Amino acid sequence: MKTTIEVPDEMFRAAKATAARRGIPLRRLFEEALSQMLARDHLPTVGEGRGWPTPRADVPSEEIWRIQRLIDAEFEKIEPEDE
Repeated sequence: MKTTIEVPDEMFRAAKATAARRGIPLRRLFEEALSQMLARDHLPTVGEGRGWPTPRADVPSEEIWRIQRLIDAEFEKIEPEDE
């Protein structure tokens, strides 16, 4: 789903720079940030069955996000999205 949000210019520039440093699209940075916030609140992530419904206590969150990035990269090969 596409939506429009407003963020302060300084925050947008910082987000864009962070995404560039990590070598990921800005869209993915926002997705990861929102997913992490939802996980902290123990809310399920939604999205074509690709999200992690609840965080697992026995798996470090960094590992979950690493795996999610790998999964997302594979899905991008199958169904690329506009950047």
